[in-house]
Amino acid sequence: MESEKAPVDLGPWRVLQTICLIVCRDVLVINTIATNSTNLKVLYNYVAQSESVKAMSLAMAAKSPAQVAAKIKHLNEHHTV
Repeated sequence: MESEKAPVDLGPWRVLQTICLIVCRDVLVINTIATNSTNLKVLYNYVAQSESVKAMSLAMAAKSPAQVAAKIKHLNEHHTV
């Protein structure tokens, strides 16, 4: 992610975070909303910072548009999306 100028100070993506990002992307696609890094970041962070996620003690750090873009690029390159 550093090669994409995305800070990695919040640590690596956890499996839960990656799955959440993929689901967020699919939600945008289904609703014909642009799947750019800003839209993905807004939806992902909304979920990650929700009271429900906090109440379940699911550790999900907020992500920047650059981090989201780098992760999506990585997933696309490795055919996991």
